Amino acid sequence: MRHPANREELRRRDQLSKYMNTTRNVTSLYLGRYSATDDEIRIALLKCLTSFAKLKSIELNSNRMNDIPRTLMEQCTNLKSIDLRCNKLSCIPVNFKNFVKLEELLLYDNKLVHIAAEALGALTQLRVLNLSYNTSLRLLPPVFISWCI
Repeated sequence: MRHPANREELRRRDQLSKYMNTTRNVTSLYLGRYSATDDEIRIALLKCLTSFAKLKSIELNSNRMNDIPRTLMEQCTNLKSIDLRCNKLSCIPVNFKNFVKLEELLLYDNKLVHIAAEALGALTQLRVLNLSYNTSLRLLPPVFISWCI
């Protein structure tokens, strides 16, 4: 095992340990209007999401995102609320079915053209879905019809 070379390295390790202990209890993360590129958002999410074990809500609105970061769909399956308003999303992929505890999904004002039927069909806890101002979205998945019956 490698020993810390100096006090600075010990200080950094101590700070990292405190950060990890702090983030374990975070339940809501707000990254709206982050003003970053898709790649920068992906990198930031990849670095931090694994440390947010109790995350229930995330806001990524107004970030000019073209797609939903895979990291979010793979590592944050306990989310109850996702805010993706005012981005440039064109589709909701099948991987969205991983959010089985999702209760609120805000997709207002995107560029949605397609929503994978499998993605929403698995979201049995969903109570709020906002698809307003997605002017290119012409066809809703059949699951919408079954929700209305």
